[in-house]
Order: sequence, then structure tokens, then C-alpha cells
Amino acid sequence: MAACGGPAPAQNGTSTAKTSVGAVSSTKVVSFSVSPENLNVDRVGLRDGFMKPDGNRDLAFTASIDGPFEALFVVSTNAKGEPGYGLRADTLIGNEEVPTELGGVIDTGKMTVGVGVVEGGKFINGESGSARAGSGLHSLTLYVPNTATLQAGTFVRMYVRVPGGALLRGPVTPY
Repeated sequence: MAACGGPAPAQNGTSTAKTSVGAVSSTKVVSFSVSPENLNVDRVGLRDGFMKPDGNRDLAFTASIDGPFEALFVVSTNAKGEPGYGLRADTLIGNEEVPTELGGVIDTGKMTVGVGVVEGGKFINGESGSARAGSGLHSLTLYVPNTATLQAGTFVRMYVRVPGGALLRGPVTPY
């Protein structure tokens, strides 16, 4: 998959680290798809950490991740899965940097919309909006404020940052 220009190491597959160490993660993205709840629920607001209804219908996705993770990203892509302009949502907060592999000019968590992460019927986000999970299989529902950037015929992909900094790619999903 193509990354934005620059000398950063290329990603190959779904489990190669982006760091110069080249560590490999045992975490795997099992699935990612648009949920039947998409645009039929109101679970989150635009601000990081706002895990309450705000009067607007939200985007909704389902995902399964096997293993620990430190952050989740939902990003607009082209049909090949290359990030483009449009949706940038994540569980980063404040000045945490968005990985350069995700393209675009947005560079910190405070400049993106949040992702509400639900596992077992409960939000697992911290008060600030960050979301982390330990080992095991995680069946998740992701809620993203609808910024009207996704339209029929576009594509979206989930990325997962795991302990050690590896950035894993989920499947390219038609919206």
C-alpha cells in the first residue's frame, strides 16, 4: 500500500512495524465492515471524549481485533486502500501525532473527530476519548460522528496501532 512520501519505512502486510526496529506484532485485524446501525444511531459527539448523544446520527462500523491495541483510526481511502482526503477519525487525544502513513495534513488527535469504541455493550474509551485493549479477541462497534465526508461509492479502512508502534491495516471496505 502506498504511504505518503518521505523516507519512512514502507508498510508491508498487516503486521510490520513502522519503526526502524522492524518489530512484528502478534495482533491481527480480523474484520472491519459498515454496521447495520450506520446512520441509525446517535451515540457520540464531535469532541474527543464526548461519548454521549449529540442529536446527530453517527457512522457505525463493526470490527474484530485479535490482540492488544493502543489506538484505532478510521480513514477514507481509494479502492486500493490508499488514504485520501476525507474522513479522519481516531482515538488519539490532544497533541498525539497521527501516523504519517495515513496521509493528509492533519497531524494531531485534537484536529480529528473521535471514535467511540464499544465492547460488550460498554464504551471502553477513557474520559479523554482514548481507547486501548489488552490481549484476546475484541468484538467492537465503532461510532464516528457523521461529518458528511463519506458518500455512497467511497471506501474506508480501519488502522490499528499496537504496543510498540506497529500500524496494522484492516480490509478496504466499500461505504
